[in-house]
Amino acid sequence: MALAGISRPGLAKLGCEAVCYMADPAVAEAAKQAGLQNIRFMKCNAEYLPCYIPAGSVTTLYLNFSCPFPKKKYAKHRLTHPNFLKIYKQLLAPGAPICQKTDNMHFFEFSLESFSQCGFRLSNISLDLHASDFEENIVTEYEKRFSDMGMPIYRLEARL
Repeated sequence: MALAGISRPGLAKLGCEAVCYMADPAVAEAAKQAGLQNIRFMKCNAEYLPCYIPAGSVTTLYLNFSCPFPKKKYAKHRLTHPNFLKIYKQLLAPGAPICQKTDNMHFFEFSLESFSQCGFRLSNISLDLHASDFEENIVTEYEKRFSDMGMPIYRLEARL
């Protein structure tokens, strides 16, 4: 996230994690040490985002390596479940993309279905991001770890 703040200093960035140990304090410290004023962090579940973020104000939403909740009975907890997509629809500015990256093929397939069923148009779909010609990728720590293990990284953009 700090890399995103450096590469796009004119845009505000908000990192949101429901679980404290998932939010990397080193990222927050790196942003602070670099003097980045466009990055903030918060601990909350995604269903509470409308309490903090004005409707129609999000210009890009990144879902980077969110928990796939592999068991079917936990599908409603996936951040691309239709319940969450309804929330994102409120927050997104017109034409704003949701950019998702994951190493989990089944979660990616679930996401493709959910986005399509909820009226999102899909673009820039990649079944192996690092073997593609997509140039605007900012590699996350998880992404590097999974890629170094030879795992493909799945990516998509979804817009209303």
